[in-house]
Formats: sequence, C-alpha cells, structure tokens
Amino acid sequence: IYQDSFGYIWIGTNDGLNRYNGNEFKLYKNIKNDNNSISNNMISSLVEDNDKNLWIGTDGGLNKMNLVTGDITRYLVSDEDKAHSNTVVDELLLDSKGRLWVCTINGLNLYDSNNDKFVKVASKYLENKGLQAIDEDGEGNIWVATREGLYRYNPNDNTVKEFFYDENDKNTISANNIFSLYYNEEKLW
Repeated sequence: IYQDSFGYIWIGTNDGLNRYNGNEFKLYKNIKNDNNSISNNMISSLVEDNDKNLWIGTDGGLNKMNLVTGDITRYLVSDEDKAHSNTVVDELLLDSKGRLWVCTINGLNLYDSNNDKFVKVASKYLENKGLQAIDEDGEGNIWVATREGLYRYNPNDNTVKEFFYDENDKNTISANNIFSLYYNEEKLW
C-alpha cells in the first residue's frame, strides 16, 4: 500500500494494481500486446520518485507510471535486461538523494536517470543471493537483506560489508535468511 503525492492510495495485489481516490477504485492490469499497461499483475513494491513517477515492481519486470499523463514505461523485461538482472522485482527504494534502487532475486540495480537504464551494483556480493529487502541508513549506506545474509553497500566508495550468522559468536545476526529491514534513529531493525 502506498500513498502518492496527489493523495491517491495505491494497492498492489496478486491480480493487478488498484488506485483508490477516496470514492472509487481504478484497476491497472497487464493487457496482452498493450505496452501502456503494467508488465505483470503480481505487484511486489511501489515507490514514487521526485519527478511524479510511480515505480511499480512486479514478478515480471519494473514499470514507471507517469502520474500526470498515465503513461507507462517497462523496464527489466527484455532479453537484454534479463541477461543483466532478473525480471522478478522484490523491493524498491528511493534514497535520500532521490536515486532509485531495485532489488531483484538476482541482484541490486541502480537507476541511471541520465541514460534511462539500470546499472547492476555490488554484483560480486549480491549476485543470486535472493534479495528480499532494502533500506538506507543515516550515512547514506544501502542495507540489503538476502536469503544468505545481510549486506551494507556504501555507494560513495563501492565497498560492501557482509554480516552472517555465526553460532559461535553471540554478536552476529540471528539467521542468514532476512525478510525485512527498517532503519530508524540510528538503528537498523
């Protein structure tokens, strides 16, 4: 569930995207052979960028809906895209600098708005890890939860720190399969 800057409530479901204006619902679904429809009906994540675009993560690619015109652009759906990433988008994050981060099962992608494409980052660490959640801390680090541990990516110097469960160390994470993250007041939960 997401509320955009116009006040609309967006609800992602397993059977499409619903927009509620306070009185009625409008349904957005994939329509075969219509590139101005969403790429897949299984909605996983929603976020609005600073340019009034709603980004829609699905099990079959990423979609950018211009909230003013209603136009939809599809990403991570072509054969070329699939060679670099994965079409299953699990989580989206708009960071404090307005950058869009996309977690797929296969890795972490950063949107290059100047070239209107995605760049895979930290592949050495995050490739095929089953990314499940993402958040940003107060220092601008990007935290990524995976099926195989927790990772802190520093976009300023492209460094990665890994955190894994160790049964012999009580100061480690309690399990490697991490489903969600939340950062608040200098603490990561």
